[in-house]
Amino acid sequence: MDDLLSKYMPHLLTVGIIHAFLISLVCMAHRAYASRPWFLPVKIINHNIFMVPVCGIFGCTALLIGIQIIQKSPLTFLLFNAALITLVFLELSIVLGRNYFQNLFNDDLPFSITMMISFVLGINGGYFTLMFIVKLFRPLLA
Repeated sequence: MDDLLSKYMPHLLTVGIIHAFLISLVCMAHRAYASRPWFLPVKIINHNIFMVPVCGIFGCTALLIGIQIIQKSPLTFLLFNAALITLVFLELSIVLGRNYFQNLFNDDLPFSITMMISFVLGINGGYFTLMFIVKLFRPLLA
């Protein structure tokens, strides 16, 4: 097991950084549109000094849980990352669908179509992020 961790620690750190970056994107989108995320109080995202440690804690938590999970089963590790990525991109899609894409299309499209476009783009982003993580850990899955 120690050989597994020493061999894949850079990959695990990359996954932790990806999760921290994704949660920071969600926080910045909420801050830009003055909305409230479901996972943080509004006061935290209003100040950059509080947002950086929160994103770091999220990335470190994903890293530590990932280290525990990958020792048991690499497939479960990928499912755990898929769940986190799905939640983050779903939140990002909802925020951007309500604000950015409504303004982009000048309210010419119905709200449901605007949300569908946002959802499809978010799912594509999540898919490609997950495929990057799968590519990192492909030797473990063989």
